[in-house]
Amino acid sequence: MFRLLFTLLIGFCCISFAVAQEPMEEEKVPPFQWDQFSILNIRDFRGKPVKEKVPFQSQGHYILEDNTNFIYFLFKRNLNKNIAIYFDPNDSWLQKKKGDIGQKLLYEQTVFNIYEVAARRLRKKYREHSRWKLVFGDAKEIKKEVVSDLNERLYNYRLTSYYGTGEFQQMKWGFTVKRDLRSLEDFAFEAKIKKEEDREKRQQERKNKKALAKEKKDAKRAQRREERELKKEEKAIQKEEKLEAAAEEELEE
Repeated sequence: MFRLLFTLLIGFCCISFAVAQEPMEEEKVPPFQWDQFSILNIRDFRGKPVKEKVPFQSQGHYILEDNTNFIYFLFKRNLNKNIAIYFDPNDSWLQKKKGDIGQKLLYEQTVFNIYEVAARRLRKKYREHSRWKLVFGDAKEIKKEVVSDLNERLYNYRLTSYYGTGEFQQMKWGFTVKRDLRSLEDFAFEAKIKKEEDREKRQQERKNKKALAKEKKDAKRAQRREERELKKEEKAIQKEEKLEAAAEEELEE
């Protein structure tokens, strides 16, 4: 009996130790959106490098998300916030043991920026197109054209920069893409079209006028309240004076 219990105890300990030794899967993080302040760093590449022999030492997973539909085309003037670019760290990897890590990060950041340029061009084409034509099928063709141009540009970038290892070509592409971003600033995700800015300006002016009118009204109310309090105090003082005068007359009599 004792031998059986001892055997079961040893078996249980071995199983517990084996479970404890199993490697824990790294917790996944949500994709994050492109913006002018976020720069890719080595911690953003959480995926495992491929085992096959490939001509590149890093690979990011980028997502072009287009949430536009016929309702937005009909009623929304600003489509900037319906199209966004995301980077998924979980499916992105980077060789950390060989090569220049800084150069790899610069290469992937340029790819990220190229995707953002494509998103801005898509927003621009949607805005400049007839909304009715967008509703009746042109939107699909426009998106197809933009995605085709994006893929062609990425292919040329990878080819001419040797996947970012050619420093001069990498630098040249980096400047070109940043210039494109500046030229399309009006179509950034956070940008607002002039009509929206004018509308917000008018709304703010109305709010300021209301706030000023309320302040004046409150000031007048406070002034009237103070005047009423002063009159009450004057009446009370007059009443006391009369009572004192009456008391003095009684004493004199």
